[in-house]
Amino acid sequence: MQSECWHCHKKNLTNTIKNQQGLYMTEGTIKTSRYEIIAIFREELRKHSEIEVFFNNKNIMTQLTRVDFAEFHIVTQSKIPPGHKYKFILHSDSGKIEFCSSLKKSYNSDAERGNKVSFALPECIHVVQRRRDPRFRLHHRYDFFCRGRHRNGENYLFDIKDISDGGCALIAKSPNLKFLTHSSILKNSVLSLAEYGEITIDLAIKNVVEVTLDEDSESYHQVSCQFKFRHREDKTRIEKMLLDLILEAKRKKRV
Repeated sequence: MQSECWHCHKKNLTNTIKNQQGLYMTEGTIKTSRYEIIAIFREELRKHSEIEVFFNNKNIMTQLTRVDFAEFHIVTQSKIPPGHKYKFILHSDSGKIEFCSSLKKSYNSDAERGNKVSFALPECIHVVQRRRDPRFRLHHRYDFFCRGRHRNGENYLFDIKDISDGGCALIAKSPNLKFLTHSSILKNSVLSLAEYGEITIDLAIKNVVEVTLDEDSESYHQVSCQFKFRHREDKTRIEKMLLDLILEAKRKKRV
């Protein structure tokens, strides 16, 4: 029988205690069956889901390239040092899959394709429930961006990485971090949503992280924001846009 990793064991105990006390239901479930974990990983491989790797106080976004019985593989432009256990988040359409794993092998690097790396299949994973506001990932396929002006008069411009009816993630290479602290507000931001028009909105900053997108191997700052709607009809417009985008993505998959 596999030993349960402490990361999952601790979460399991915490959730059990809080459920017994009636404080709140657990946000997700712990999976320890190797066959179930393999099935989950292979499904996310099939769907080309993004996987996030945290190391050296930064994180990178890439995708699974292979899943075997004892390991999984990624390709990255970043060099991942051996000898440590790393935190991962697999971004599924149904929620987040969190786990830890150690590097098994780094293969010969390719200047164009990047570094091929294998990690041990985790003994347990924490599957977080579906987001209350599912996000649609734009993958640079749409001309969606956010612009505005900081309090000092400085202009800003972000690409919109993903969006939901409750918020969005913005990315830029060198934003002015002085105005992007937790709980600060970007007043009168303009969401430019391609053929869906523009919406003026206030954005509450939730967090800022530095990420490397392996599609271009460059570092960006990702700013997670919560929408503060000025008008109810603006929320309705975003809800309708999301429905259109989801239906279009499903239609493309069938073609």
